[in-house]
Parts: sequence; C-alpha cells; structure tokens
Amino acid sequence: MSPENSPDGPECLVAVVVTYNRLDKLRATLAQLLAAPAADLAAVVVVDNASTDGTGAWLDSLDDPREATCTPAWPAAVISASAASKLH
Repeated sequence: MSPENSPDGPECLVAVVVTYNRLDKLRATLAQLLAAPAADLAAVVVVDNASTDGTGAWLDSLDDPREATCTPAWPAAVISASAASKLH
C-alpha cells in the first residue's frame, strides 16, 4: 500500500455527478455535496450532457472552488447508445 492510500496518509475524495436537464435535482445534490467539509470532499466534477434547461448557466454562477464542470463535445448518452449498438 502506498503512503497516499495508507490509513495514515492523505486521502482525496472526489464526487462525479452526471446530469442532463435535471436542474432541480442537480441543485439539491450539489447543495448536499458541497455542504461537506473540504477535508471530507476535495472536489465535485459535474458532467453536463448538453442540458437545455439552464444547467450550464447555473453551474457557471457557482463560486465554490471545489466544483468543476465538464461539458463533453458529444453527450455521454449519445456515446453510450452508440457503444451499446456495437455490442449486438
């Protein structure tokens, strides 16, 4: 076990939240996550799958340094559907 992962070493917990047009649920989820002390939760990465309900603007308005937003060029749902179709 490396020192970074040992019970006596530093730990870093990062939450990843994937969303698409669920702004009300995202607000509640991030409120709960970001209420955690920074010592318990180092970062929250939000993957916004090209939401059209104001999610991007709301995420841009956040000022918590632990929150980072990722907006893929291709929504994950499209990529997942494409990948799933190749399994058949």
